[in-house]
Amino acid sequence: VRGAKMRKILGCLLFLLIMTSQLIAGKVYYVDAKNGNDQNSGLSEATAWKTISKVNNSNFSPGDTILFKRGETWYEMLDVYWSGTDGNPITFGAYGTGNRPIISGATAGNPTRPSREWCVVCYGEHHLRFESLEFQYANGDGARTNGGSGRVYLHHVDFVDCVSHHNGIHGFKASADEETTKAQYVTYTNCLSYDNGFHGFQASDGSENISYINCVAHDNADSGIRFGETVVALVRNCVSYNNVYGVRMEDWEDQILSNITIEGCDIYSNSGVADSCGIYALGPVGWVFDSIIIRYNKIHNNGGPGIDNQQPLSNSKVYYNLIWGNTEGGISWQPYESGGSSVIYNNAVANNSSFGIEVGPGVGVTIKNNILYQNGAQVYAD
Repeated sequence: VRGAKMRKILGCLLFLLIMTSQLIAGKVYYVDAKNGNDQNSGLSEATAWKTISKVNNSNFSPGDTILFKRGETWYEMLDVYWSGTDGNPITFGAYGTGNRPIISGATAGNPTRPSREWCVVCYGEHHLRFESLEFQYANGDGARTNGGSGRVYLHHVDFVDCVSHHNGIHGFKASADEETTKAQYVTYTNCLSYDNGFHGFQASDGSENISYINCVAHDNADSGIRFGETVVALVRNCVSYNNVYGVRMEDWEDQILSNITIEGCDIYSNSGVADSCGIYALGPVGWVFDSIIIRYNKIHNNGGPGIDNQQPLSNSKVYYNLIWGNTEGGISWQPYESGGSSVIYNNAVANNSSFGIEVGPGVGVTIKNNILYQNGAQVYAD
């Protein structure tokens, strides 16, 4: 009898465990632009919804997944106002075979003319995942992730294998509209951004813990990757080419730009204006960027210096980079004012047109153990 009771208890516990895991897993919804119907349940490929409007007007819970059919295009904006939880994000992805699903800011009648501000937008939500989607032809940003109003922080949003192109402003943007909000823990992995009106990837206006990993940015009208008013950011194993600037760090308002690491990247062929370069740092007189780390990168063939720093940097390091073939020089360290505390060491700087390393007056920088070869001038101190 005792054994029978024990088996019954264990059976009940197993049933509860299975039911709980199913609840945590969430539901999967399908969206098919050609063959779907918004009157369907959306819970299978055969009963898929048709429009993003249906998605926007539905309610989702942590762990739910919304899948768009590959090879199809929606001329609508995805307005995300639901949140997941830690370990149970709300996921937007793809199903079927073929090209990524496209969310377009244009219209079906004129598919290359932007008519909507964004393709996807989030304001203050959290624990979201976007995977294998394509965003194009928005008036503003392809994918916009913002802190919401009233001290609402957007956080823990992941973009994986997404593409954003031909948008009027940025491909991907993480930011906040108010000083009391932030965008935090936004990660872009294996994403591509190109042919956008300003930056490929932009983090600004109160962004924290922003990561770009294995991403590519090219042929954007300004920067491949740009930081402004950003605290704690990582650019790892990314490629940035054929932009005006490869990676740009610039802040003119809130005097917040620190703890940014750029490592393992290939940054090349960025040009187009007088101050184009591979990596650029610039800000207002009177304050200092802090803890900027530039390491293990290939920086080459840019239409200006490989690295152009015009800002005092404190607690910053530039090391183990390969810097070659840049039009104006390898490393230009010419802040608008004296100060800072940086170290430039163990870099290989070769075949740059004007100079290997250039240093301005009164700059707080230590230069040691670099290899300089066949530059216009090896080390030039102004």
